[in-house]
Amino acid sequence: MKAKTIVTGVLTLFVVLSVVYLVVKEARNSGRSANQSDSPADVAGSSGEKDGSAAQTDTGPVDKVLVYYFHAARRCPTCRKIEAYAEEAIRTSFADDLASGKMEWRALNTDEPENAHFLQDYQLVTRSLVLVGMDNNVQKRWKNLDKVWQYVNFKPQFDDYVVESTREFMAGSDG
Repeated sequence: MKAKTIVTGVLTLFVVLSVVYLVVKEARNSGRSANQSDSPADVAGSSGEKDGSAAQTDTGPVDKVLVYYFHAARRCPTCRKIEAYAEEAIRTSFADDLASGKMEWRALNTDEPENAHFLQDYQLVTRSLVLVGMDNNVQKRWKNLDKVWQYVNFKPQFDDYVVESTREFMAGSDG
């Protein structure tokens, strides 16, 4: 009887630890703030003012901007919303640049082996919107627009953030 109680306790502990592990893993993968119902200003204030962009090796305008939305094979509704909002903002505000080839929109799955290198290239920890400036087909600089997670529930602010950040990036001033 005592052995049965011990086995039951061990199995229960295993199940509890497994559930905790999965919850923690999902929370890390989603990259979502625990305060998503807060206003964008509150969220920005609580997470600091760091914008998550890389140290720029060069500044100034670029001749082409690649706009990448990096995602995984498994996608939550928030990830899909960020992609849809970002693509809409880019396609609406930069239609001429897209048509002329000065800008390209690319959604890439980083779970695919040929795209996995982007995780290290752009220091990605979650689904991300990244601007890459190119000159003569050579990468000049890049910027991760990580505040899309803070603004995902506030579409006008989301659009403003993506459009203004992209304009500043194209002009060479990453504000």
